[in-house]
Amino acid sequence: MSNKTTPRVEFNDFIHAIGSEIEQAQVKTVSAANVQMLLHYWKVGNFILHSQQQLGWGSKVVDNISNAIREKYPQKKGYSPRNLKYMCKFAALYPLEVLNQMLVANKELETPTVRKVLDVAKALNALEIAQQSAAQLQAIDTKEDIITQEPLAQLQVSDTKENIIVQEAPAQLQAIDTKEDIIVQEAPAQLQTSDTEGNIIVQEPPAQLQLTHTENNIITQEPPAQLYKVSDVLVEIMQEPLAQIESTFAKSPIAHINWASHMILMNKSLPLGIRYWYMREAVECGWSSNVLDIQIDSGLFQRQMKARKINNFTKTLPDAQSDLANYLFKDPYLLDTMDIKDKADERDIEKQLVEHVSKYLVEMGTGFAFVARQKHFQVGDKDYYTDLILYNIKLHAYVVVELKATPFQPEYMGQLNFYLNVVNDQLKGEHDNKTIGLLLCRGKDELTAQYALEGYSQPMGVSDYQLSKAIPEELKSALPSIEEVEQELSQMLEQKTKL
Repeated sequence: MSNKTTPRVEFNDFIHAIGSEIEQAQVKTVSAANVQMLLHYWKVGNFILHSQQQLGWGSKVVDNISNAIREKYPQKKGYSPRNLKYMCKFAALYPLEVLNQMLVANKELETPTVRKVLDVAKALNALEIAQQSAAQLQAIDTKEDIITQEPLAQLQVSDTKENIIVQEAPAQLQAIDTKEDIIVQEAPAQLQTSDTEGNIIVQEPPAQLQLTHTENNIITQEPPAQLYKVSDVLVEIMQEPLAQIESTFAKSPIAHINWASHMILMNKSLPLGIRYWYMREAVECGWSSNVLDIQIDSGLFQRQMKARKINNFTKTLPDAQSDLANYLFKDPYLLDTMDIKDKADERDIEKQLVEHVSKYLVEMGTGFAFVARQKHFQVGDKDYYTDLILYNIKLHAYVVVELKATPFQPEYMGQLNFYLNVVNDQLKGEHDNKTIGLLLCRGKDELTAQYALEGYSQPMGVSDYQLSKAIPEELKSALPSIEEVEQELSQMLEQKTKL
């Protein structure tokens, strides 16, 4: 065995590698536990809904179920009446057919575009409407199939052409398919029924149900057999093997956000297609439930899926790059500024955005990283400073952001175009794609902005921005600190320099 001392640097790298593996294992363990918990809630919700439908239980039975579970398992949490109702809603919103369709949607959105997202959302919304209509029809059919009668209620008689079928609530449904038979069931009063030939059958109250038949056998229909294993009920409902059901659930988007996020989505009354999109974004961007709530309330879907955005991407970028850039950019942007004055200039806004860079990156969206504020460039004998420079990992491109505290003016495009040329020459690397410009203004005339873009060969977009002070305090803990963001960016830039 060698007695050579392990170099400190190598040892530190070794420990760092093990530490990374431990952290990844912890994340996977938590993620797996989340999937199992959500699957359990989904199964319980389906089981309760199925039992309510089959046994005619009312909504108050949920309280009884909750009390019984907590009495039998006092140490188990999460089975309050409120949470059980959420489980039922969770199961109702996401039947197996919906989960399968979400998996299809995932494949279609591997390279998302505005058009693809809108088409997928439309298809999922149509599926949800069809599911709701089918559920309503099933509920009506079930109601008609179940004939209930109170012990002292009037006897209900259903007659066909030559048959009479009478049912008592506590009794099991019995049907006779004959041509001339008459069935009379016990009632509180005497019942006299006359057949077509004048025969009379008289039944006294204490007598048992008497059945007569002449030609055919009596067909007795028992109530549906009760399945007391949740897994058996799930298989019965969905007509799929249990392993296949669980696999589909685990792969679907609903298995990859936490329960708190699901409750927020259920409370928002969003159509299925938009719920699905927010789930995808929450997973991809790592949103907490607080961030998800804010993004929904800010109308992120509508802002990002805006049909007509002002940019020249289709003319200045390859198709795939153009579609992705158009998808990632929003209009308007909501910029969080905690302490800014009402009449802010560009420097005030920049300062606030950099001081709250982590929240700003959340608003910018997927894959954006902060690079610099007031980046210095020397061109000839003059010094120039760009407002903000970001980098988008998906686009593999720098993004120059110019902020204007006034409404759009056509000359702003010339300034932004100049900065893009400089960044492409002095900062962009060999493997980076074309730098993209984003001009943020306090309002714009869309036709004027579109005319101003004509003739430029650099990819640029124009969006409005609104200043917001509505982000609550609890969100701060859900986001990385500025120091963490800066450290990560420094590491990324160092790695890029080494390449």
